[in-house]
Formats: sequence, structure tokens, C-alpha cells
Amino acid sequence: SVPSSIIETHELSSMTLEYRRECGRETMCRSSLANVVTVQVVLMGYRILGNVECQHLLRLDDGSEVIRARTERGRSTTQRASENSGGS
Repeated sequence: SVPSSIIETHELSSMTLEYRRECGRETMCRSSLANVVTVQVVLMGYRILGNVECQHLLRLDDGSEVIRARTERGRSTTQRASENSGGS
């Protein structure tokens, strides 16, 4: 559920999972992206998108939480190299 624009430009750097409850094998769950926080830096007049933190939720159909997760993504090394060489 992370936007593809973030997946294409950022690498997963950390993940934290908080288990809230168990669910059965046949239990129906829904996943959602609860929040996206981006750090933007202005350097020499250029706005640079820094780290991205996302909060994810896995819920049962009744709305109770099964797992709460937090992921952090940093700029991918390929993306930084492309920007430094003037590529797109």
C-alpha cells in the first residue's frame, strides 16, 4: 500500500512490527496505509525528498488491529547516483 513513487526512489531501511492479536487461518483481514511522513530538505535551492516513514495497519473485518507496522525508507543509492550525474 506504499505509493509506487516512493518504492521506486527509496529503499527499505527499517521495519518495526507490533503484534496486537492473533487471527485464524480463515480470518479475513484488511491492510491499510495509515500515515506517510516525508522529510524534505532544501539544499542550495533544491528541494530534496529525504527519508519516508509509513505506518501500516492490518485489521480484522470488525476493525480490531492484528498488526501495526512502521517502515522507514531512505533514498535509494541508484536514485542518488542518477541525481548526482544529472540523469533522470
